[in-house]
Amino acid sequence: MSSNGPARLWMLAKTKTHFCPGIRVRGRLWSLLVVGLTAPLWPLNFALLFTSQDLGLCDGSSQGIFLLQAIFNSVAASLVVPAAAYVSARARSPHMLEVAVYLRVLWLSDTSLSYRSIADASALNGAPTVLPALVAAFIGISASIASIVLLYSLQLHLVQGLQHKFLDNLGAELLRRISVRVFPAVCSLYVPLLMYVMTARPSDDHVIRKVIGPISWLALGLEVTQISVSRRAFRRVRVLLDQAKTEGTNAEALNMLRRQDRRLLGSFTTMIAVHAVFSFLQGTLWPLPTTFRTLVLTSDAPSSCPLLLAVDGSSYMAVLRVVLGAIALYFSGALSGALERGEAVFLREEERQLKRTTSSEAYAPPCQVSGWQEKVEEMGMRGISLSALLHFYRGLGSRHMLHFDPAKSTTNDVVRQAIIPLSSSTMQCLASTMMDGVLTRPSRMVTHNWGNLFRDLFAAVVADALGESSYESLGCLIDQDLDQIEHWLHRANALSTTYWICAFCVNQHAGICGYLGGHERDNVTQQSFLACSCNAQKFLNDAEPLSSHGSSVRCEMNKFDSMMHWLAATDTSFYQVVAVDAGFELFGRAWCVAELAEAHSIGMCQQLKVVSAAALEENAHKLRDLKVQEMRASRQEDVDEILAKIPDHETFNQQLHDMIFYSVISGWTDLDEQQKLDKAAHIARWQLVPIRSPLKPAGENNIISI
Repeated sequence: MSSNGPARLWMLAKTKTHFCPGIRVRGRLWSLLVVGLTAPLWPLNFALLFTSQDLGLCDGSSQGIFLLQAIFNSVAASLVVPAAAYVSARARSPHMLEVAVYLRVLWLSDTSLSYRSIADASALNGAPTVLPALVAAFIGISASIASIVLLYSLQLHLVQGLQHKFLDNLGAELLRRISVRVFPAVCSLYVPLLMYVMTARPSDDHVIRKVIGPISWLALGLEVTQISVSRRAFRRVRVLLDQAKTEGTNAEALNMLRRQDRRLLGSFTTMIAVHAVFSFLQGTLWPLPTTFRTLVLTSDAPSSCPLLLAVDGSSYMAVLRVVLGAIALYFSGALSGALERGEAVFLREEERQLKRTTSSEAYAPPCQVSGWQEKVEEMGMRGISLSALLHFYRGLGSRHMLHFDPAKSTTNDVVRQAIIPLSSSTMQCLASTMMDGVLTRPSRMVTHNWGNLFRDLFAAVVADALGESSYESLGCLIDQDLDQIEHWLHRANALSTTYWICAFCVNQHAGICGYLGGHERDNVTQQSFLACSCNAQKFLNDAEPLSSHGSSVRCEMNKFDSMMHWLAATDTSFYQVVAVDAGFELFGRAWCVAELAEAHSIGMCQQLKVVSAAALEENAHKLRDLKVQEMRASRQEDVDEILAKIPDHETFNQQLHDMIFYSVISGWTDLDEQQKLDKAAHIARWQLVPIRSPLKPAGENNIISI
């Protein structure tokens, strides 16, 4: 099986549903943990206050400073803990899980530093130490640094997702090198040196201060660089959207990007400023003065709580963590329906995964006569790469089927006028010839209607490779700029993606090539098709030998469901692409419904590709009345055989309706931040390639609404 490259795998991982059986339990355990460890802070603070003798909280004494720090950090932890507990318990999507980790690290930093201050104050008061101060300080400072690293990691993933959908360079690789390699390396040097400065308090001319100074400046410079690269990526996408229409989806995407830019500028600028103040107060910005805080605390000026907090770097960091936690909670979509949507998707995925696991574990080749399973596995290794499919499409109208018209020629036309003639010399499926006879395992199976335009079938396959929900705009771009399509596929590392498409992967010479039902005519020339003159033996569903249920063993048209089951049982990532025609006739075709039923029964992931969300809504009245009992086929015995495999027709009808209408492109309100950026990048990418709508004259250049 061909590899799609690490970038493509990363994109699939980010766009598909995140599922892990224990994710719900782990989330709730984390939620209980953060609440449980925060709850003792206030009793410990009050106990320390009541047991302290003649304590002046703001008198500048060491014990007073420690207790003031403990109270301040406890307030910060108490403010962060609701967000950390709430998101941890309910996060399901990849982005929300990252946000949950980030909020927990913010909480851990505040909580650890609170326990550290309590431990220091308790030791000075003669009480038993609650927690070794040095350990708590190390955990708190490490968590603070980790929160910065995680924040930049979150930002990196957002920019990477934006770039993968935009399919052009937005600086994600530069940002990755800084965020994943350089910045953590600098932080690993900074943390132990900072720990030494905070505990040992070396003199101004100590070598440690001269070493940590440049490292602090380097860390600040890297933070500024990271925010600059991220803003540049957002700005490029925003400018493209600003040049396009300003109503509907485009306007929503533009407003979202503007809000994200304000979030980026506000949160990261504040963080950099606080980091600079903290470093200055700790004396780690050599050659700047290193004794400012000490001079204030030892001066003759009367001490006060505001003054002590103003010269205490940890107080700034505590405020920063509260602010960043609130921003992360608000802009992640947690308060606007993203958590609820993620839970609903998770429950559906959990049910599907259970069904798929059960089906795979119970799979066994059917007890048919000799040759059935061999034929199933032979057919299952006839995948075709998207690169080969693109090459075939380029040849339509030039090298073969010279009268091909993308606006008129159906898949049936292409099979009769191109696929069958091109494979007549070998009398094999065309996929084998196109793949040079190499056995190729498909990564997904395409269910489609032969009455659909072949251009739309190709567009639906491209839509799957690019992660698009609909294919109308892709169809128009295929007609006008096929090179741009190839460029996008190359950028997405999708050209090696392999598909199983019956028109190419079934040997038509062993089936229908010599059979013409009724008066079939080419939709362009209106001439009747000519039967293939090959002398290959034909095997229809009644050809002997027959299986125990009366199906032909050597026939290929009756094994789609068996082949799908075998591929799914032996490859957990194998899924079904449903290329729905513009008239939604696919749902009335018997063999298409059979593939839908089999995929659903074994828990396969099913990706619907519709012409557009608007078309789906326009046909909603017809689709809601769909009944599997009313499907059609050229032979009634095929319909009867398929219906016999569906135990409960009404339940299947309801499941079919749910699958169809869930494919409607969702709105913005219940998406998380990553999903919104993906949609915005998708819209912006189309602004780079203005295309003409097929519904308007060629002279009118207009952007098709995505």
